[in-house]
Amino acid sequence: MVWFGNYENYSASDYYDAVTGVPEQASEAIYYLLKHRLARAMRRVFDLHGFGLDDHYDDSIDDFFLYLYDHGQEQPFAIVETVRAKEAFFGWMVGAYRNFLINKSREEIKRRRMMENLVVTLVEEERPFSDETLMRFITTAIAFADQELTPRKRFIFYRMLLSILNQRLAIPQELVAKTLGMHPVTYRVCVNRMRTRLADDVGCLEKGEELPLDPIHLLMSKRLFKGFDHLYDLLMPYYDAALQALPVALEINALRGSYGHDGILMHEESRYSYPHRVDVRELYQCLKS
Repeated sequence: MVWFGNYENYSASDYYDAVTGVPEQASEAIYYLLKHRLARAMRRVFDLHGFGLDDHYDDSIDDFFLYLYDHGQEQPFAIVETVRAKEAFFGWMVGAYRNFLINKSREEIKRRRMMENLVVTLVEEERPFSDETLMRFITTAIAFADQELTPRKRFIFYRMLLSILNQRLAIPQELVAKTLGMHPVTYRVCVNRMRTRLADDVGCLEKGEELPLDPIHLLMSKRLFKGFDHLYDLLMPYYDAALQALPVALEINALRGSYGHDGILMHEESRYSYPHRVDVRELYQCLKS
């Protein structure tokens, strides 16, 4: 990774200018700021306000990074422009992280109280979940992600999932990120969080919690469950639909059209099928690892 300057010597004003003035370097600057420059302060805030969360510290930093990136704004990190004095940028960042954790903790408490009204079936260790139950967990979690994610995150989610199901070649992440208007750092963080999200949702179902699906996605989960042996092929239309919903769909199609030549099998060439059956136990272990 190429740094745009001597990060450890940058002042709060320097960071603010880099983030708001050089869009292609904003992701690097903020990610470095959270992971290194402000690491001690951020860790103290997490120890004070993150104890009630299921997330670990590193996971919460990644989540906060994505929160800053697309917090209801058209332009990445536009929320930073709400800082009144750029000299106070470091203090603003720590305070924003504190508020982020407090809000997440409140949501978690609310969710846990709701779960107290559910009947949770405890499964003994010597009685693991059946293959059929695991299939239902996984397909429900996939449908729930399709229901809840924004188009861009949905597209990234399916690319991540297709890569787990079948290690085909794919367009390099850096090129996909650039076409999506994202920095490679942001894209990699998002991929990791999509995978963690899927594993967490499967874990919720294991505990007896519910993922509320609307009628359309309930049908989707049933369809995926029924054809689970060929899950890769069933997901391809959803991958294509997520792609076509993107504002940069034409650019992505042009990019993936330049790949897949000479018989190379790739996710980007959806006409290819995956002949092998999906092993539910192998997929489950991969998600939970």
